[in-house]
Amino acid sequence: MLESNLVRGKRTLFFMRAFLLTAFLIAVLGGGAAMSAPNFSGTWAELASVTAFAVASFILLFLLFVFGLVLLVYWMAWLHRAEKNLRIIGSTEFLPALAVICTCIPFLGPLIHFFIFHDLVEQQHALLEKNGISSEKVSGKFQVLWIVAGILSIVFTFLGEVSNVLSAGSYVFFLVATLSYLRCFEVFIRQEDLLVRFCQDKQFQKKVDEAIRNREILKAASQVEQAKFD
Repeated sequence: MLESNLVRGKRTLFFMRAFLLTAFLIAVLGGGAAMSAPNFSGTWAELASVTAFAVASFILLFLLFVFGLVLLVYWMAWLHRAEKNLRIIGSTEFLPALAVICTCIPFLGPLIHFFIFHDLVEQQHALLEKNGISSEKVSGKFQVLWIVAGILSIVFTFLGEVSNVLSAGSYVFFLVATLSYLRCFEVFIRQEDLLVRFCQDKQFQKKVDEAIRNREILKAASQVEQAKFD
């Protein structure tokens, strides 16, 4: 049965932003600690500063874990329903459960998800055009930027042990990839809601027409029966 996916999409978007912001704050905090480490002389003021850094880092890491866990739940629930809805009114290359499982594969999952998401974009766009629904398109440029930055982020992560610059590069590319995906995702869920509401209205109208037709048939049958007795 066709079901609205907007709430799942909006909550996924919210926790993506919260996760990204928390990760950014952790990176800034870590960078500040790394720059101040060489000048550390062990004074009480510096010890208090280190303690504050440690507490703040612990809180942010805890929030990152919570946001990441909640995000994963909503994101996978959204993905499963997005695939399911499109298979009800059209077709997709991936089964809902398969799309979720593939996306959760460590390291390779985000790369596979690119093809899953791209397929959803293409199939949904085709259905929107077929039904004459106008909406903002998911940018192909942002999709390319997302996959390229995502691959570079993974590569630089493995090369991070060689150089601190490469390690920092992995964070930068991760940020670019995530922001690009957020932009694509935001447009997609708006399109998705338009398509689902259109199809639900169409199904409702079909049921109403069918009910009217059945009532007319019963009325005609009743009139025929009455005519026989007359």
